[in-house]
Amino acid sequence: MIQASRTAGRKHRHRHHTPMVLRWLSAALQVLGWAIIVALPISVIWLCVSSVIAKNEAQAVVQQASTISDAAATGDSAALRQQVDELADHIDAVWAQTSQPIWWAVEQLPYVGQDVGTVRQVVDALHDVSVGALPHVSQALGKVSIQDISIADGTISVPGLADAADDLSQAATVVTRADADMQRIGETHYNQINTMLDQAKDQFDAVSGALDALARLAKIMPSMLDMDSAGGGQRTYVVIAQNNAELRATGGIPGSVGLLHVSNGKISLDDFVSDSEFDVLDSSILPLTAEEKVLFSGRMGRWIQDVTFTPDFSRTGEFTKAMWERQFGGTIDGVISVDPVLLQNMLAVTGAVTVSDGQYTVTLDGTNTAQILLSQVYRDLPVERQDAFFSLAASEAFATIMHGDGHDPVALAKAFIESARNGHFYVWSAHEDEEQVLESTTVGGTLAQDSSNPVAGLFFNDSAGSKMGWYLKRDVVFAFEKQLSDGRRQYVMDVTLTNTLDPSQVDSVPDYVLGMNVDGTERGDIGEMMYVYAPAGGRLLEWQFDDGSDFDMVTLHDGLTLGAKTIKLKPGESMHFVVRFLSSSDAADTPMQLRQTPAAQE
Repeated sequence: MIQASRTAGRKHRHRHHTPMVLRWLSAALQVLGWAIIVALPISVIWLCVSSVIAKNEAQAVVQQASTISDAAATGDSAALRQQVDELADHIDAVWAQTSQPIWWAVEQLPYVGQDVGTVRQVVDALHDVSVGALPHVSQALGKVSIQDISIADGTISVPGLADAADDLSQAATVVTRADADMQRIGETHYNQINTMLDQAKDQFDAVSGALDALARLAKIMPSMLDMDSAGGGQRTYVVIAQNNAELRATGGIPGSVGLLHVSNGKISLDDFVSDSEFDVLDSSILPLTAEEKVLFSGRMGRWIQDVTFTPDFSRTGEFTKAMWERQFGGTIDGVISVDPVLLQNMLAVTGAVTVSDGQYTVTLDGTNTAQILLSQVYRDLPVERQDAFFSLAASEAFATIMHGDGHDPVALAKAFIESARNGHFYVWSAHEDEEQVLESTTVGGTLAQDSSNPVAGLFFNDSAGSKMGWYLKRDVVFAFEKQLSDGRRQYVMDVTLTNTLDPSQVDSVPDYVLGMNVDGTERGDIGEMMYVYAPAGGRLLEWQFDDGSDFDMVTLHDGLTLGAKTIKLKPGESMHFVVRFLSSSDAADTPMQLRQTPAAQE
């Protein structure tokens, strides 16, 4: 069954992950219990009793998982630890039934045996988590108090995180292995159960990814924030505030750039400076690969505005570090990327901030920050005052987030995780050991090179010198289609791009927003270079543009196949295309993910 997920242009709706697996198990046990009774009237008594016990325990697991979600929302670590332990007990009770010989015997029967086997595989995966992961999660919760996590007076406090890192890592390893087992489970004869199973697989995979990311961050966060004695002392990071109005692959141009200092978890932030404070160099500050020159031009290495041309944030980090050290001196430990959507999501938790340059005053909050910074300011301020205002807004928003007291740490964490998941936050570390941990996480933003964990890509770079990214609407559907006989999986990406600027409103938009009319674009046009990446070890299988056109070129970037195409959309115009991807056989049943340039509006 195809499970489609719409990305960009709208917020994802997230359900509690684990309960879906458990609700599927409870429903499956109930349906199969009746099917077995009909099929085996003679030997049914023992199996019936076992089925009823298993079903009741599965229902208890569902209820327990909901209780865990409630405890997590309140930040009560002690209650959460107790609920995790009780969840493990109920899962073990289900497994104690389905692991009995009678269940194996029924699994050997035609028709119903396949469905019993599916149930047993799901229970086995959950049991592996119960035995191998939940005890470590419980131990981690005993070392970290969620209620004591805080951001106050510029200090990030996560007591016990370093002590919990090993437990989280061991739990993540087990859950990753169990997730792989879940993804290999086949269908039953019941459509309703199959639908729930597909959803359970997706959500189990999401839990696995989240736990892995948490384990990795627990390993490096103490040193990156100088929260432990082994951290090596104060850290200094460059913060680039990406402006999604002028699109770049990882968000937008770095319109404002600041310096962040961390000492013993306490953060201080220097005033942001405009990108105009950086020299435009005659040649690249670092060597560019031949592929980077073809795809992104030499500009990527010559000006701070263009370091985000590449979808590989590790390269953005390297070039940003070099440019800052050349321009301002010092030694940079890493680079952090944020954008107005991240600030908006965080301000929704912390409360609004008023920004004023003495003549122009706005209030940024959890509903309007992106609209004001990516659109409204261009209408309200002359060009010569815009850069200074953007720098001021970035500084004031960060100060509100970092220096407020009494903010809900759980709500802040949720807002941050949601933003990072959608590409609005990236981190690169100049310390090799830390970067090795970051590079396979969402916040690392690197090009995925692991063929067993397939990731496709859809990225955009403004080619018209405009601020029209605010008006570009993306409607993207990414879905699994089928699995080939050799194990490779086929996915389809269906994309509609629309220039939402009303043709009658073109003359009311400032010329600075409309752009320089380069590369054949006219007033109000959106001009973009688009890049569609195949997953590592996979391929772009086929593609079709409704207007009959083709990619401008199909080439390689760091070993990944990609198609590049120039996009031009007049006001009110849309274009539609479909691309099919094929994963590597190494990926087996691991779902393919789609990473894309973060949207300006969500």
